[in-house]
Amino acid sequence: MRSNEPTLELYDILIDPGEKNNLIQTKTEIAQQLRQQYESWFLSMRQSRNFEPGLIIVNQEKESPCVLCRYQDGNYFQGRSQGWMVKITHSGLYKIQIDKGQVQKSGKLIVYWQGRQTHEYLKQSESMANFELSEGTGLLDIWFQVEGEDRSHPTENGTVGDVILKRLD
Repeated sequence: MRSNEPTLELYDILIDPGEKNNLIQTKTEIAQQLRQQYESWFLSMRQSRNFEPGLIIVNQEKESPCVLCRYQDGNYFQGRSQGWMVKITHSGLYKIQIDKGQVQKSGKLIVYWQGRQTHEYLKQSESMANFELSEGTGLLDIWFQVEGEDRSHPTENGTVGDVILKRLD
């Protein structure tokens, strides 16, 4: 899985149009200002617009594996992630891997698909399990829940909760 923080890059495209010299380490003040401006803009957009992500086509012949990004492609209700609107083109056994972030505890990987909720237990070092997913269109919600705790909803624009799907059969 990817790290929790996105990889940031900064280039002077007037001097370096090929983007070969990443200035992120040497121009930290500019990078921080740009990140703060982006976060401010994103917050204002999120509050003033009804972001409606498009339908994600899960088709292993076209894209394998399929990455579901929670903050970019996910559906939200009152600031809480509700999963993704997807169309699964082929029924089958799928390996599902979730970004647990810093959580190193055992728990359940839970999948809600087409009105049915299933789960597999994960050890603290595990982040993936296999699930049968049927062909169809609808809301696919996948989350990791620490044993004995309520579901937590990632709120930041990180990668915690991102999912990788790969059909196995």
